[in-house]
Amino acid sequence: MLPSMNRDAKHRMVQNIAVLGARGMGSDIAYDCAVAGYSVLLLDVSSRALDEGFERIQKILAIGKKKERLSEGLIKEQLASITMSQDLSRLADANLIIDVSFDSMSIKKQVFKKLDALCKPDAILATCTSVLDVDQIALATKRAADVVGLHFIGSTIDSRVVEVIKGQHTAIDTLLTSRAFVVSLRKVGVIVGNSFGFVGDRMLHCYNREIDRLHHNGASPEQVNKALADWGMASGHGSITDLAKINHDVCAYTNSASTGQVAGAEQSGKHKINSSRTKHFALCNDEIVRRCVYTLVNEGAHLLEEGVASRAADIDKICVLGHGFPANRGGPMAYADRIGLKTVYSDICRFGEIHCSSYWKPAPLLEKLIQDGKKFADVLG
Repeated sequence: MLPSMNRDAKHRMVQNIAVLGARGMGSDIAYDCAVAGYSVLLLDVSSRALDEGFERIQKILAIGKKKERLSEGLIKEQLASITMSQDLSRLADANLIIDVSFDSMSIKKQVFKKLDALCKPDAILATCTSVLDVDQIALATKRAADVVGLHFIGSTIDSRVVEVIKGQHTAIDTLLTSRAFVVSLRKVGVIVGNSFGFVGDRMLHCYNREIDRLHHNGASPEQVNKALADWGMASGHGSITDLAKINHDVCAYTNSASTGQVAGAEQSGKHKINSSRTKHFALCNDEIVRRCVYTLVNEGAHLLEEGVASRAADIDKICVLGHGFPANRGGPMAYADRIGLKTVYSDICRFGEIHCSSYWKPAPLLEKLIQDGKKFADVLG
């Protein structure tokens, strides 16, 4: 379960930031930090990676200048706040270290063992990951309270929401300071529990799975895309599927035991479509939308039950800001509250009967809320 947030808890000072890994995401995060006014140390053992990272940052700044958002003076100031280095001993001056190494448990553990030895005692050690168990990474250190996960949803530069992942031993001040850092980058920080896929990718996985089932039921990709786009989804299902990197995640489910991913990955991967039992239906656009949205609602209910999300509003923020769920509908959980949980429950049961599938089984929390006459908005983890 996620902890209740103590508003009086003190934040740690974050002034100097180190980003470990200069390519791609690393250079993007260093750019965001520089724009936010931090002093940034961009580290990589490869001089070529540092050159590529610096060139990427220059290109991003050049785009800003071309669009007349940045002056020449401001560009020089932001570039001057970024220091490139191959010397890992310089980590000793950083308050917050952000690791963007490859999403492999063995690599992450090696990195964090080094960070534990090189960083000062009160430094926060953050790892960027979309699938790995933050607790397992923290075990490589003697300071699990200082370890936190960050998951930038979508491309780092354009990301509007970041999951701040609490491990079992992550301290409250570590968590709150990390969320405040995300906010300083002009992004929304949502605290989530340490479970495979966290909130964002788990929602996307079930959404993508339902789209696959719709295709097997006879709906064309064009029909599904148009139905969802007309309803308000950003660019239909294709955009969301691209953001999810589903192929990577599905492969990750099957390798969870060896790569150190969070428990529960194997179970999530068991929902497979048996083509020999696939039924074809005449599907209207309304049915397509309801199946895609209600699978999100049901998965969201599971996330609340498990304590991976503490509030329905947090799930909605991730879906709206990170996945293109229409903002005017409030997010899947708020939408379900508005149309009525009994309506959602009835359709989920109907889908289960039609498709003879345990996948369409209402989450216990959904049933309980209906019995108690409550809404998702009433759930406070």
